[in-house]
Amino acid sequence: MAKTFLLKPEDLTQRLRQRYKKQNKQWLIGNTNWPISFPLGVPTESQAYEYLNDVQQWQNLWMNWDGEGEIQWVERHWSKLGKQKLPEKIVIDTPIQITRWVGEEQNWIKVTQRYQKLINAWPSLTTILSKYFKVLQEYDELDFDRLFAVLEWLIEHPSSNLYIRQLPIEGIHTKWLINRKSMIAEFIKTITESDDSNFYQIAGLRQEPTMIRIRLLDEQLRDCVSGVGDLSISLDYLKTLILPVEKVYIVENLQTGLAFNDVPGSIVIMGLGYSVDILQEVQLLHDCPIYYWGDIDTDGFAILNRLRNYFPQVQSLLMDESTFLEHEKLWGSDETPKTSTNLPMLTKAEKKLYDDLCNNRWMKNLRLEQEHISWPYALEVLSSL
Repeated sequence: MAKTFLLKPEDLTQRLRQRYKKQNKQWLIGNTNWPISFPLGVPTESQAYEYLNDVQQWQNLWMNWDGEGEIQWVERHWSKLGKQKLPEKIVIDTPIQITRWVGEEQNWIKVTQRYQKLINAWPSLTTILSKYFKVLQEYDELDFDRLFAVLEWLIEHPSSNLYIRQLPIEGIHTKWLINRKSMIAEFIKTITESDDSNFYQIAGLRQEPTMIRIRLLDEQLRDCVSGVGDLSISLDYLKTLILPVEKVYIVENLQTGLAFNDVPGSIVIMGLGYSVDILQEVQLLHDCPIYYWGDIDTDGFAILNRLRNYFPQVQSLLMDESTFLEHEKLWGSDETPKTSTNLPMLTKAEKKLYDDLCNNRWMKNLRLEQEHISWPYALEVLSSL
């Protein structure tokens, strides 16, 4: 068996493959000084004498090498083995030689051609394109052409104020663009040196309104909007809505809100989950008591903490230890539990229950979804308010 200090072609292939994976992004933008060399492991005389057959096989492998790179040889004059010509190192001049060696030549050519096309059009992209190496390599021709066409059109029409579906770009559909929103936004932001952070502002497009589902739990409130009790309204409209609301419930899940009975002077906002941030500018929420009812799990308490950042008056509802223990038979498993983090807006009791869940006090990854709470039990608590 050949000794490990002797680097054979197949060994170097593995090293070059690892080098390609680690450094291809740097090669793409020219951040490597070429040529580069790799020592082949010239043995000492004692090593050569001890492992003579291995050394001779190693010499022959490199003597007959007809692949990439230039082998540089060195002469040794040894007392026991005499004059020897040994492969000292191999010198590689360009990335394309390494990609040929490791079977990545076609991918490399594709990436470099696409890179060149993009920076020829928009030179400033040199600062970010290397991080999208995988995109340049894996997109098929149709997707790359779409990407280029989208960038080209949006740069030429910086304030179109169109919805995505209205864009007159061949082959583009809403889902395709939405799935690449962050990448396209970074490209345009880099090209235009924009200070915006919102994709739609960066691209000059019109954003569909954020819709919020609410129910009016009082007949007098319903009379204010022509008797309609279940509304899906835009966030902008909700910000300006004036209603004589005395109490607001915010529930994590839609069906919980749909199950509410009438409560004088009250509304319920449903199904926002972590998106409760969008409510921060809704004026009517700043002027009345708010009750938040979420799942008893790590996410539920994280959402409660987030909501209190904007509305310190929020009280939690049915998110306490007694409710949790009362419904032990309905406990479920939290598929994406959070590790304990600092949630400074929780009360002492809420923080204790949150920590107990994080630390698996009763069982690993427990949760109680709000829909599983007995409705008569929930109604009793709601009535007490």
